[in-house]
Amino acid sequence: MMKREPIEIRVVLFGEFSLSRGERVLAEKDYRSQKMWTVLAYLILNRHRPVPQTELIEQFWDEEDGQNPTSALKTLIFRLRKLLLPLWNDEECQPIVSSWGAYQWNPEISCKVDADEFESLLRACEGEETPVSLQLENYRKAMGLYQGEFLPKNTQSTWHTMRSAYYHMQYNQAAYRFALETQIYAMEQLRKALKNSLRQGDVVSQYSGRQFAVMLPSANYENSLMVCERIEKAFYQKCRRQIAQLRYTVRALELFNSEGVAL
Repeated sequence: MMKREPIEIRVVLFGEFSLSRGERVLAEKDYRSQKMWTVLAYLILNRHRPVPQTELIEQFWDEEDGQNPTSALKTLIFRLRKLLLPLWNDEECQPIVSSWGAYQWNPEISCKVDADEFESLLRACEGEETPVSLQLENYRKAMGLYQGEFLPKNTQSTWHTMRSAYYHMQYNQAAYRFALETQIYAMEQLRKALKNSLRQGDVVSQYSGRQFAVMLPSANYENSLMVCERIEKAFYQKCRRQIAQLRYTVRALELFNSEGVAL
């Protein structure tokens, strides 16, 4: 008996809901039924457990709908299974399985979900032992995954509203922490670069939150430029350009006596 190849699909929930497997893509924008896609998202996010029919009915059907919710749910699951067929061949496993009054995303189908990756990256930033450079990289990746609100077209359920607010809050906090930690980390690396790159007798002074002045006695323009390039190289070895940009200018130092006459 041939061993079945593992199946993995990519799921995007931020911005435009879509599922993809290789070059095969299913996107919410190509279909009209918002409830069907919302139920699909719910099953995928809860894929590690069977979801009882009663839970799905409570989440997505109102008592005032005027229809049999159990029958409507069965019809919706049938349509979902049909919708998902283009992602794999007929001989492969069923994407949504049912048992004992519950539905579940098939455990044999692995899902790489942007929302899960988003949370995982943010959790990795919380450890005190995590290097700041790795924290910044994780924040950057997490913010890159957040391509828009969580299921923006599906706004009819309390579940969706709470999830959307949660992810939006997490994104805002990540953006704030990234900006704050970036400035702290970049300034720390710049101080180290200055300390390790200057000559004996050179003078450095910080005169604003993000600016330094460096005086290079007896250095002409070319030598001063070489020193600045050495500082820049040392800085970018520790601080990637995606995190912070370093700019500098080189100019002659003008000295004046107490009467304002140039020396």
